Amino acid sequence: EKEDEAAADEEDDPHKRIHRFFKSLLRQWEEDLLSRPDHLKRTASGKNETKTLKQCRDYIRPLFKLCKTRRLEGAMMDHILNIVKY
Repeated sequence: EKEDEAAADEEDDPHKRIHRFFKSLLRQWEEDLLSRPDHLKRTASGKNETKTLKQCRDYIRPLFKLCKTRRLEGAMMDHILNIVKY
């Protein structure tokens, strides 16, 4: 019952939907990187993959702040929601 309410709330609140979508993608990406064997993590490409994740986290932080404060511009929100839906 609570899950149904949370899902309905998320559908009604595009800011939450966007925030949760990108947060979950970052979490999945991080889990994928953490599950790599140590010898792959230590290679140059392995280190670059980890740096890329950290850079993306830093770059997406302003979007998360706009979503949390509900100040995401309407046109931008519509375009991002199109990404989230597909």
